[in-house]
Amino acid sequence: MDIPLADDSGYVDQKSIWNVAQAFVEENHPKACASILGGSAAAGTATSTSDLDIALLYPNGHSNYAQTTRYRSWLVEIFVHTPESPSSGTARKPRIVDR
Repeated sequence: MDIPLADDSGYVDQKSIWNVAQAFVEENHPKACASILGGSAAAGTATSTSDLDIALLYPNGHSNYAQTTRYRSWLVEIFVHTPESPSSGTARKPRIVDR
């Protein structure tokens, strides 16, 4: 599946982006407890040159890391965290919201 073409407004259909992001997580991170799509893809302002920013939550004991990869012609940046990672003492502390 190629990157969906932008419409006349210059933006890519958000539902198409969500489908690609969901398929990426299901195929590559099936053991993740949660995933969050962020950036322009989540805001509805993604263009055909945008990337997918995906935060993944894994159980404690999993490694925390960031990775850039390609999936179905999309550039995908993933940020893997555990519930304990926000308190790991790093300068940039992500917030994991439990609702």
